[in-house]
Amino acid sequence: MSRKSRDAQTVSQITPAAGGDARDVDPADGHPIAEPTPMEAARRLEAAQEGEPFGAVIDELLELHRGASRATRFVFLDGPDGVGIPRIAERLAERAPSALVQGVLDGRAYSGLEAIVPELLARARRLPVRALSSEAAFGCAGGCCRLWFDHTRTDAPIPAWSELAAGRASFFEGMAELLAELTPHQPAAIWLWGMELLDPQTAGLIEYLLDDSRLGGQRGSLWIAQLPPADQRSERIERLLEHPSTHRITVGAMGYDELRAHLARPDVVRALLERTGGLVEAVDALLRGEPRPPAIPTRPSRRHAAEVNRETTVDEVMREASLLAHRHSLDEAATLLERAAARTSEPHAVLLETLSDLHATRGSVADALNAAERLRAARAGDVDATIRVGRLARAAGQLSRAEEALLDVADAAPARSRAVALLELALVRLERAEYEDAKALARRAMTIDAEPETVMEARNTLGRASWSVGDWEFAEQCFLENEATAKQSDDALFEMRSLNNLALIHMARGRLGDARGLLHRVVQLASRRGGALYRAIALENIGVVDRLQGRYAEAITSYRAAARVLNAYEDRGLLVRVTTNLAEVLATVGASSRAREVLRFAVGEQADADRPERRADRLAIEADVAEQSGDRGEASRLCREVRALAEATGYRRTVVLATLRLARYAYLDGDTDKARELIEDLEPDSTRNACRLALLQASLETDANQVVRKARYATTLAREGGDPLLELRSLTRLSRALLDSGARTEAELRYAEAEAVSRRLELATPPELREGFRMLESVLELQRIGLELGEERAEERDGRPTTGLDRLIGSSASIERVRAWARRVGPTNATVLLTGESGTGKELVASALHDLSTRRDHSFVTVNCGAIVETLLLSELFGHEQGSFTGASKRKEGRFEQANGGTLFLDEVGEMSTATQSALLRVLQERAFQRVGGTETLTVDVRIIAATNRDLEQMVAQGSFRADLYYRLRALHLHLPSLRERPGDIETIATAILNRHASGAPAMLDDDAREMLRNYPWPGNVRELENVLRAVTVLSTSRVIGREEVERYAPAVAGGPTSQHPVALPDLYYAALQQRGSIYEMRKDLERAAVERALQETKGNISRAASLLGMKRPRLSQLASEYGLKKNGRES
Repeated sequence: MSRKSRDAQTVSQITPAAGGDARDVDPADGHPIAEPTPMEAARRLEAAQEGEPFGAVIDELLELHRGASRATRFVFLDGPDGVGIPRIAERLAERAPSALVQGVLDGRAYSGLEAIVPELLARARRLPVRALSSEAAFGCAGGCCRLWFDHTRTDAPIPAWSELAAGRASFFEGMAELLAELTPHQPAAIWLWGMELLDPQTAGLIEYLLDDSRLGGQRGSLWIAQLPPADQRSERIERLLEHPSTHRITVGAMGYDELRAHLARPDVVRALLERTGGLVEAVDALLRGEPRPPAIPTRPSRRHAAEVNRETTVDEVMREASLLAHRHSLDEAATLLERAAARTSEPHAVLLETLSDLHATRGSVADALNAAERLRAARAGDVDATIRVGRLARAAGQLSRAEEALLDVADAAPARSRAVALLELALVRLERAEYEDAKALARRAMTIDAEPETVMEARNTLGRASWSVGDWEFAEQCFLENEATAKQSDDALFEMRSLNNLALIHMARGRLGDARGLLHRVVQLASRRGGALYRAIALENIGVVDRLQGRYAEAITSYRAAARVLNAYEDRGLLVRVTTNLAEVLATVGASSRAREVLRFAVGEQADADRPERRADRLAIEADVAEQSGDRGEASRLCREVRALAEATGYRRTVVLATLRLARYAYLDGDTDKARELIEDLEPDSTRNACRLALLQASLETDANQVVRKARYATTLAREGGDPLLELRSLTRLSRALLDSGARTEAELRYAEAEAVSRRLELATPPELREGFRMLESVLELQRIGLELGEERAEERDGRPTTGLDRLIGSSASIERVRAWARRVGPTNATVLLTGESGTGKELVASALHDLSTRRDHSFVTVNCGAIVETLLLSELFGHEQGSFTGASKRKEGRFEQANGGTLFLDEVGEMSTATQSALLRVLQERAFQRVGGTETLTVDVRIIAATNRDLEQMVAQGSFRADLYYRLRALHLHLPSLRERPGDIETIATAILNRHASGAPAMLDDDAREMLRNYPWPGNVRELENVLRAVTVLSTSRVIGREEVERYAPAVAGGPTSQHPVALPDLYYAALQQRGSIYEMRKDLERAAVERALQETKGNISRAASLLGMKRPRLSQLASEYGLKKNGRES
């Protein structure tokens, strides 16, 4: 991403500098920086004409300050001396929504912050509620002073390098947290003066804050400074200039019109009168004098590091270095010690040892190694100095140099030192993938020294080496023993290491839940006992677990939190690893541009040529990004390099993965022979890679049955491996294979499962990244399969009909039995009786039986026997002749005639009177009838399917239903399961309903909403579920339906009385009927209540209420007027 560059004309406009772009992209949030509108430009010009020469610059700064609520930005104002930049600071302080905080740099560490931090802390203390307490972070390294710059003791020893590193990290994180406290109220605006004296510590802090925003942090602030002339810019300033979150505004001198407007300002005229008394000669003299720019704020100067000369003793140097180190001035302390070491050819050993530690704490391993070599030379024959060289050389990736140094002392040193040297040498062999040698060296170390620290280090190496060769049990035993020893010796840091390693073992063996529990223990232990570095490692591994389980939003959050800690520690090696993992999960969800930006950050932090395994991991992610961008050639090139690096270092997992990718690229390019050759002898090293291999083999198969078999096997492996994205790919491939082989019914089932997984993963993706997820190839292929299958979304989209069996959603055993029964019975002409609760899908099954029969080309006629007044039911069934009763103005065909040759579905057959039952029985027996009022006997060929939600056997026993009719209808009987009997289908059915009712992108249920739906007993079954979801989607403004939406718009489902005590619908019906006296009056009451409720919930919006009730808008408006209900807040 290109750095921002802005030229500001002091009058009216800000134009792009050479190479700039007037619509550049803001690195903080990816949105274009808008050019000023004509109204804004006019306002800026007016401000300039009214005498404000810096209006455009100040407006730009205020705009950037508003944007700083999302991310930290740095602004350089570039202009010649005397151009008036101090005046800009004065005017900005007057116009900014919060007071401008200013500090002056003088070359000392954090000198500019000595005024800034106390002011920000004071602001934070005035907040009504303090979310965080960051004050402790700004103490000295020794903890004796509340603010670091108050430390004045020179007799305190320099803290250990680990304490110094932790103190620096705490300082950086404390500053970020302090700014985060202020951001929701008003982001801090900070002005730094004297940038030509910028110290490395302040520069590092600013870069940390800018990088924090780059990694997704929301801790914003605006930092402003004047850009020094080119000959006074340090390397640190050049780095800030190149940072993607840095803006540069050039401030030019005033022109004739601007100067004239400025001099005409009343305050300028009054000042001239006061200085000259209005005398022309005095004005001329003043114009010939030297200008006096506004003063830059200053602070009392604090002393710098002592100068080193030949008379300065080592003790004096060490005391001064201690003072600087306690003030977190590690770079100054290191510089002081370097000068002291350079004044003599034989520097003092203590000085060199301290210098090496300081460089290591600063993250400068090369400088630390150089100081260690000088220490080794100064202490000829010193074993510990040699071991220090070996350890630092290994950290720098110089394995041969490390091995050479360690072999010198591995046999000749005292027992304890020899054990330490052997352990360091074992780690060198471990990094070279020489696992057996590493284990042998570790065992030797244990026999030499039985101290707990040595034994734990040896066991740790044994565990890592055993784990690398697949000996999980022994590795786990090593780490468990280490955990016990660490607890016994109260070594919290080693306990955290052991728990982290145990978690990695669980992850490798697929026990992700156990791994997560162990890692959270590490985070808690680190919070209690200290150990931010181990906390960062645990957070990274929690991110890995989240990614493997498909919780992408949580994974991104964990990786970013780990990266922020490591960035403050300046542990570049671990930071590269974490940011590479972050890039991987971003690429996984299709956010290729963000993944590419994170990879650039990782590469900028450390060149990884000396760590081939890290380089291989990074290049593998780059290959994924290249493939998503459509550059398969580049992706193939990167994968070949990855495989070469992995083969050279013995990383078999990476070799297998790179080979599978190369084979897939070959297949996509049409070179199936090469693809088969690449995977011919490939042996997967994990369940996930076995799944990837099976998917590739399915693509290379030509036999349709083999394709299905391989895809089915891949689905099984994906579920065993617990990788939901692989499960999505496998289910999608299986759906395609089944569809292509003609197994449409199973294809629909697998498609529904795949869509449920896809929905779950999309919900687990951060909202701002979901568009990229929807563009993943497997998700697009799933959409294509859905269109081809003619699922309900396709029916809504193109109007193609689907059968009732197609709309029986679910994969439970009970619904599978219904499908199987329907397939057997459908082709027959047998009379069928369907029973089950209301809303279980009896009409769908009846429609499916018709579609599966030879009558499917004829009519399927439905009669709801419970919805037709008894006096009209015979006429409805059999038709009537003209004049047969009042209102019979012409002959009418009955439903039996309409269904001739087809199927007649008699719904709610249990509601028929005895007379109607008798007439129906005659038709079933004779297949002949007469119209009401007619004499002609008509014969029909009709298949009867009846349905009821009542207990007909009980009605027969009570005498309210004819036994002979019951047994005639019950030639074949199917009882449909209620929704509460198949809770596993609820999510799939809900997804299908949301798709069917979506006008655009369908709504989605989050985990809480899905759990609420599963826990509710659904007395109204699928019909009630559909009504609830329709109400929630119509009334909710959010596309993601959660607990809050369900509780607000469907309170019964959220745990109301209905969910506790389901009411039998027939009992409710008859109770209401007895109260009102007639069906008509009860229906009017229910209708009025429904309309009133819909209008209340939609705040009188007729259109939304009509949609909720499933009726036309004019009809609802008519009913509202009829019942005197309010529309849009008015009485109708």
